[in-house]
Amino acid sequence: MSTDNLINATSFSEDSEKSAKAVQKKFLLEHPTVKELDGNEFLPIPDKTITQQVAAYYYHIGGKAICQFGEVKLDKRGVKNSYGHGIGRLKAIAFASVKEVLEKGIVILEMAHHHVHNKKQQTGIIAAPILIKKERYICAVEVIRNKVTNRLYTHEVTLQKILLDVRSNPSQSFDIPATNQGEMAKILQDIFSANNLP
Repeated sequence: MSTDNLINATSFSEDSEKSAKAVQKKFLLEHPTVKELDGNEFLPIPDKTITQQVAAYYYHIGGKAICQFGEVKLDKRGVKNSYGHGIGRLKAIAFASVKEVLEKGIVILEMAHHHVHNKKQQTGIIAAPILIKKERYICAVEVIRNKVTNRLYTHEVTLQKILLDVRSNPSQSFDIPATNQGEMAKILQDIFSANNLP
């Protein structure tokens, strides 16, 4: 391949990436919320952990989601994985939206080999807008794939107006703990910083 062709191919790849981000941004900003939550989901109760409550809920709704990555298991193992990446009240509430986010959301990271805990594993991320106590959030769900199945790996939730604030003020940044919430936040920041579709 000549140098000119290589430059053209690189330019085409960059344009395609920018276009994909613009489509993702439009979806996350304008798509109707895929789940409305009142904030009373998975409240602390005696003798039952959040993990147990969420696992029971997932069992009740069929224990799986069908999405662009195929069938994804929603079970206690996935809940524990996501819980292990840090938990707060909003994230606990958002467990109730994971199925809808996977089934109705948009892929923001294609299923491919990415570094997870310093080793390459197949993961992908789907995101969608949700409503929590009448405020619009973006929920991102990471799916991990092995030889046998796809399963929930982790999820994060971010107030949409914070993403918009970061876009309008690049010097502002998220207050991100040292978990792969930072990785998801970076992907969302890149999307919200993208130019709008023409």
